[in-house]
Amino acid sequence: MKEEAMFINKLKPVPACLVFLGLLLGAVNSASARSASLELPESLVQVSGNAAQTGDLVAFSQIITSDIMLNGPFDGASIYFSLPANWRLTPGAQLNLSMTSTFNQNTQIASGTFHGSAGSITVFLNNVVIGVASIQSAEEANFQFQIPPEIFDVPRTDGLYQLRFLLESGWACDFDENMLVAIHTSSSMILPHESVLPDTNLVNFPSPIYQDGSFITIPMLVVIPDQPTAAELQSAMTIAAGFGNLSSRRLVTDLNTVGHLTSEQLQNNNLVLIGKAATLPVSNQLNLPLPAANGAYSNSGGNPDDGVVQLINSPWSEDKVVLVVSGNTDAAVIKAAQAVSTGILRSGASPNVSLVDVVRTTPVSASLHVDQTLTDMGYGGKELKDVGLNYTGYIFYIPPGQTITKDAYFELQYGHSALLQYDRAGIVVSVNGKPIGSISLTEESAHQAINLARFSIPPSAVITGNNALELKVNLIPVDRCINPDLDGVYANIWPESNLHLPLEAAVTNPTANYDLISYPAPFIYDSTLGSTAFVLQRDDLSSWRDVFSVASYMGDRSNGPVTTLSTFFADELPETERSKYNFIMVGRPSQLPVVNEINNFLPAPFDLGQDVAIEPEMQVKYRIDPKATAGYVEMLSSPWNGDNIILLAVGNDTQGVTWAASHLIEPSSWTLAGNFAVINDQQVYTANTHMTTITPGIVPTQAGVLEVVPPSIQTGVPAPYLPTWIFPALIVSVVLILLTIIIAISISWSRNRAGRKPVASKIKPK
Repeated sequence: MKEEAMFINKLKPVPACLVFLGLLLGAVNSASARSASLELPESLVQVSGNAAQTGDLVAFSQIITSDIMLNGPFDGASIYFSLPANWRLTPGAQLNLSMTSTFNQNTQIASGTFHGSAGSITVFLNNVVIGVASIQSAEEANFQFQIPPEIFDVPRTDGLYQLRFLLESGWACDFDENMLVAIHTSSSMILPHESVLPDTNLVNFPSPIYQDGSFITIPMLVVIPDQPTAAELQSAMTIAAGFGNLSSRRLVTDLNTVGHLTSEQLQNNNLVLIGKAATLPVSNQLNLPLPAANGAYSNSGGNPDDGVVQLINSPWSEDKVVLVVSGNTDAAVIKAAQAVSTGILRSGASPNVSLVDVVRTTPVSASLHVDQTLTDMGYGGKELKDVGLNYTGYIFYIPPGQTITKDAYFELQYGHSALLQYDRAGIVVSVNGKPIGSISLTEESAHQAINLARFSIPPSAVITGNNALELKVNLIPVDRCINPDLDGVYANIWPESNLHLPLEAAVTNPTANYDLISYPAPFIYDSTLGSTAFVLQRDDLSSWRDVFSVASYMGDRSNGPVTTLSTFFADELPETERSKYNFIMVGRPSQLPVVNEINNFLPAPFDLGQDVAIEPEMQVKYRIDPKATAGYVEMLSSPWNGDNIILLAVGNDTQGVTWAASHLIEPSSWTLAGNFAVINDQQVYTANTHMTTITPGIVPTQAGVLEVVPPSIQTGVPAPYLPTWIFPALIVSVVLILLTIIIAISISWSRNRAGRKPVASKIKPK
């Protein structure tokens, strides 16, 4: 019994520790159980039914991002919008105006209310007055104006509606008062409407897929066959670049294959179906005006390589449309996609069918004259009358392979009012957003109806394709109380203003001049992207989607009249094509056979069959787990043609490829430099192997070992999640328990020995 008691005493400290251990294990099991019972994210659950429709209320916040600020005594501002393609307005339209007026404190009446009116805001819709808001107090005020339905019958020539606000406040002049009126984004329009089928007449293209100024934007999903040919993928990238250009990347776009389509995607997107009639079976489910029979289109009077473009209402959602870009051959599909990229489609017997015979792969333009007046360019004179900053702009074209000489200039012919503050009035001229000169408006120039000013245009300021010439004119009246009806604030830009553009052949040497900081040059130097080719990994939808986004960006930046890029699979890059293009290769290096061929030329090569780059000697060398996700961007001179560039956006797994490709798109592309970049999500480390000294990238990295953590990619039910504190706590607890047991045993043993000595002394010897 004593031995049993002693054994029990030894274990007395243990149960509490064991209980704590049991609680920890229970927490682990509980966390596992909770994780295993988690439902799939809502975004992965299919939904049925049509997407939710927007009601009649349209807030200004859907059109503009900040309040409209009007400065007294006279000021004006406008917002522009268009109606969704499936809206037909019904009577009862109304404008709800919410605004706040403020004045100097010393002239405000305590109650905030004035005797009479302090001014007014006149509201115009397409130059028709719909109401006048009287300013009676220095506080927030709300006004409602009915909008006559006939105003919406005739939009502007650009398809937009203009809502203009004109502030007039003679009171502010009488009291030498500063007035500021804020029209809030909480203002709204009530636009009663009924839903109708969008118009599919191709004369309106790219509407209804993209509408400039619409406060409702429907995303576009491009769908390709499950096993597309390189030509069908090329057509998808052409569509991406085309709509990137047409919408300035304001249209949300994505790529998918037929086999991965969900009912949710069918209902929530405008669809673009791309592929040959024989490889795009979903087109057989559509009521097409020109249907395919036995896997082919029958086009009487045409030829087998005619491209076919058809626009119909979606059978899956009444407010959506389906654009079919197809043909009987790969060449036909490419032509159809290139025609779509222009943004202009001509129909024949059916208003929603376009048959494409030939697409010129070089821009069609009239021979460029060295001297062109604004009238020659299709523009007239311009009278600018707004108080404050005025804008006007013009587009001029530079053909591929050419640039302007140093003798290029813009000769501005202008005139202006004499009722201006000359120390604050002036003109700034820019080309593609880069200022090239400015002038002050003076008393001397006010006395001349026509004044001349010449601005030299540096060759580096222009790009291939369309260029923007912009004039910013600041007009400040000498007396801010000049009545606008006097027309005393004005500047004239005369149509005889002349653009002098002598051209010469553009000479480039990519090997000497370009690195990642120059990107997207030289790819966008051909505005059609005709000298650019994508090299893709076969059977990899994820990397195709990455390239799709890059193509959209390139189309926006190149701004060409047509897109003629090329696409190849990495295991089928013909020898005859290799010297023709600047290449962008995307995927995993081990799955891009052509990368092995250029491996010895790469700034950071790869071991055969491996996806982790052998990084150059950096200033700081890190020990990185080879399994950690990483993306790589590399630029090199083409070994097949020294005048061309090869750009790699690769990774050691799917996430790494996405990281690399996403850094070929602004604003992430601004972080690139040198000829090699390692990318860990938003962290970028760059190097230039052509330099004797390797420097860190322009995005600072923290000191110490750079840990690259691979993301958790889940395709099914999420793996059980365990809090990160569980296992460290468990280990510490086990160690403490073992130490406690050892200490308890040691103490007990020591006491036992101490207790035995007096007992032994009482034993008498025999």
